[in-house]
Amino acid sequence: MNIAALCKASSTHTNKEKLQRDHPAKYAYSVTREGSISLYTSDEPATALAEAWLKKIGRQVDAWCLVEALNDHTVFFMFVSGDDVKKRSPARSINSIPSYCYAVTVYF
Repeated sequence: MNIAALCKASSTHTNKEKLQRDHPAKYAYSVTREGSISLYTSDEPATALAEAWLKKIGRQVDAWCLVEALNDHTVFFMFVSGDDVKKRSPARSINSIPSYCYAVTVYF
């Protein structure tokens, strides 16, 4: 599975068009939420996996973290607070997931 890269910026300091010019890619998907712009980019068709999970789990709790196995060597993790994706990244092992993910609700 190809996962799009995430770039975040404050919507008071930039706009979607400038952010896309600064981070060119063949495929781009942007979301403006709570004063920030999330831009997902990829040179191949990809999934904004964090946005898909955010839409599915949504506002059930104030802060949550998700860990999903992608294959034998990589996991995907994301941290959401206040209905915004604060951090997301593929990780090579469960040990490389930030410790703040351990203190919040985890969904499988």
